[in-house]
Amino acid sequence: MLTCQPITQAELVPTGWQPTIPAYLLVNYDKYAGMLADRPPFVYWVVCQRKPNYDDSYGPAKFNLLYVCGEGVATYQALYWSNKLTAKAIAIIRPGTGFGFNWTNFRDGQQALGYVVMKNPYGQPDCLIGADQQLHWNSYSTMTREGQFCQYTRELENSAFTTLT
Repeated sequence: MLTCQPITQAELVPTGWQPTIPAYLLVNYDKYAGMLADRPPFVYWVVCQRKPNYDDSYGPAKFNLLYVCGEGVATYQALYWSNKLTAKAIAIIRPGTGFGFNWTNFRDGQQALGYVVMKNPYGQPDCLIGADQQLHWNSYSTMTREGQFCQYTRELENSAFTTLT
């Protein structure tokens, strides 16, 4: 069973939001603005529930997905900083680097996404997951690999996160 409902910006960020990104990281921010001008951002909250004739071996009985079509750096900062939260993990898969019309390189932790993730005053994710070995985020130095995915973890003392094996 699937339930899908549109979400407004006011529902996601009820206290409002102002971007906090240093100017030197915004050099290419408007580089592809014209490419997406006719496609306004949107957000859907999707609730998926396992069919009753399937057991626990098929995964959780229910899970939520927030599907956001928006600029990634601003979206991360608005969602997590404004709501005083941090993500447990980030998956950087097909980030649009090169010919994908992304104005910044998500694989490079020294660029804009790395800044908003690592400077989040409410914490940083325990791990990054990527579809290749191209992630370069200095704070995530331990890499494990399973199939086509790589997982990078920070050095944590009491992490509740379990690594891939």
